[in-house]
Amino acid sequence: MRGSTRLEPAGAPDRNVGRRGPRPLDNAPVAMLSAAAAGAAGCSIQFMLMTGSLTGVGASIGTVIWSGLLVFAVVWVVAALVFLVGLLFVGLPVWMGLDRLGWMSPVLATGAGTALSALAAGLFGGLPSAAFLLLPGAAAGWTLHRVAYAGRPS
Repeated sequence: MRGSTRLEPAGAPDRNVGRRGPRPLDNAPVAMLSAAAAGAAGCSIQFMLMTGSLTGVGASIGTVIWSGLLVFAVVWVVAALVFLVGLLFVGLPVWMGLDRLGWMSPVLATGAGTALSALAAGLFGGLPSAAFLLLPGAAAGWTLHRVAYAGRPS
């Protein structure tokens, strides 16, 4: 039956799989959540490194670890929500357009993620924000491609 409501013969081909593998938009929700998680992780790591959250002058190592984990978690949650909204309203239409044109390479996905996140951050926060989001945007674009096109040759 493989996802349909009618019975198909045992040897019938799966209609959801083309000769090049599954369609990428079949994996869109998982790909977008994964990309948001990757972008948020990149933001959290950069934020901790830039603010020195991993250094605690005069504090015990346990205090530094727990405060670092707390900072990472808070920044990750906020960044994941921002990335998810951006992916939904900007990334998904761009992704659908690029896929329709047949432009599905991992390099293009990484470049699009980098450019779109930097552009959005630059519009809302200026040049420092755009520079801050270069690497997390690249991670989000690469992850989205990796999850959406799993099993397909690139």
